[in-house]
Amino acid sequence: VTDIAKPAYRLEVTTDRHAFLAGDPLAITVRATFFDGTAVPGIELRVRASEGGGDATVTTDAAGVARTTLVARFPSIQPQGFNMQGIRVRPARPEEGRIGDSTSVVVFASRAWLTTAANLASDRLTIRGTVTQVELDELNASYSRGRWPDNLLGEGRPLVGQTVTARVSQVEYVRHQTGTRYDYIEKRVVQLYDWNRKETQLGTFDARTDSDGAYRISLPAPSMSSSYEIHVRATDADGRPVVDDVYESARRYP
Repeated sequence: VTDIAKPAYRLEVTTDRHAFLAGDPLAITVRATFFDGTAVPGIELRVRASEGGGDATVTTDAAGVARTTLVARFPSIQPQGFNMQGIRVRPARPEEGRIGDSTSVVVFASRAWLTTAANLASDRLTIRGTVTQVELDELNASYSRGRWPDNLLGEGRPLVGQTVTARVSQVEYVRHQTGTRYDYIEKRVVQLYDWNRKETQLGTFDARTDSDGAYRISLPAPSMSSSYEIHVRATDADGRPVVDDVYESARRYP
């Protein structure tokens, strides 16, 4: 049986905020304490932020505190929604027991929050949604550890006069025969089929948001039996893009 060594001390990592815009400085504080609550000075620690946010080696001061600043990163080439970025801290040199701590922050690619919905009816495809401000101050004020106030997303100030671009594709599934087989139970030849995906670009369509931050795009639907893929893009006041994708279909496919 392997003995489990009690850690010599404990670490706690915190950040100055919980919601960030990609590229923002990410201020990190680490506290090292013995289990009786007294400070652990002079400990060299390694701090790392995921998603390419950087890493640093720091040393606790006389109060057992170390600080560093890394970078909030949104890793995806598709700036959609938000991303959880992790921050981890551990001793720079091996210690007895398992010592470390971690936390996470929320990172947005843009200050614009984009919502999209589509409806296929009466031979038309209608795309609707809103563009609103990501209110970072309100999100940070409402945040409590372990609980994210997602009810605030989409409730920010309307972004008026913003251009919204929708790229629309028609998707069909075409059945074709691939061969035959003999059914010995039914005593007959059965045809075998497969389905091919056919995608047709219908074009790119623009709209501007109104006083409520809402937009609407309507176009003729070539077929009510097809499906439609819609890629929507907008930007915030500084040109940072945000995207959303929806899929609308009047029927199900195999």
